Amino acid sequence: MYFSRGLAFFDLQFKVGTLTLCSTRSHDFGPLTMNLQKFLPKNPFLRQFVESFIILETEEGMENRLIPGFSFILYFRYRGQIDRIDSTGKNPLPTVGITGLQNAHRLISYSEKTSNLLVTFKEAGAAAFLKESLHEFFGKTIALCDVLSPAKVAHIEEKLSESKNDEERIETIENFLIYELKQIDLDATILDSIRKIKATSGELKIRDLIAGLPMGTDLFEKKFRRIVGASPKRFSTIVRMKRFIQDYTPEKSFTDLAHSFGYFDQSHFTKDFKTFTGLSPKEYFKTPREW
Repeated sequence: MYFSRGLAFFDLQFKVGTLTLCSTRSHDFGPLTMNLQKFLPKNPFLRQFVESFIILETEEGMENRLIPGFSFILYFRYRGQIDRIDSTGKNPLPTVGITGLQNAHRLISYSEKTSNLLVTFKEAGAAAFLKESLHEFFGKTIALCDVLSPAKVAHIEEKLSESKNDEERIETIENFLIYELKQIDLDATILDSIRKIKATSGELKIRDLIAGLPMGTDLFEKKFRRIVGASPKRFSTIVRMKRFIQDYTPEKSFTDLAHSFGYFDQSHFTKDFKTFTGLSPKEYFKTPREW
């Protein structure tokens, strides 16, 4: 049984209701109906590390193109089937797993009537719950039973199957996370570096990040990879590409916007963009993004 360690749980805040999705900054698919509910963690400890809890349900089978983001995702599938599609075909994903930072898009297939509970961590937030260095998860989705004891994961799955509604499911996961919390104070130097990278759209050089710090480049990069889950350079690339997508408007040319993000070779930019999204810039921006 998991305990709250004396911490009270608060009412969950409903944020997003049923949506008809076309495409988003992190998704690209044709119009399909998906039920998505986002809940904000109310536990004072969890708010430091968890961005949101998401209940994601599909009525129809669908494919979803995901682009890299800043956060680790811990997910619990309690109905249906999810596969990752690659050159070998469909590959089943674990029922309960954790996905690290990625450097390329992924194509995910959902069966009919699939239900998932996702925990979206804040940048570096997953480090508070895992003893492993987060860079070990880079580019991977790993079954949670390979990280924690299978008995512990089975217990959580059982608790979720007994839950009568979404609030009970999220309460179960909040209790689980509190129980698994391993550290409260993350490295302030690395958290400040994350803020600087995002504030400069990924353009800040490592030498500028470590200027004035009592550590060299090697130690800084080692700490960054362990806490964030990617090297500063890879994390900066994710920030730069997502900011490019955010800043694009039809009035701006791809060439000019790419130049403003440090790309002076159009073919290099197009190659990186296609790796990131799976589509050329022109193809990607054809479809309106709803969320």
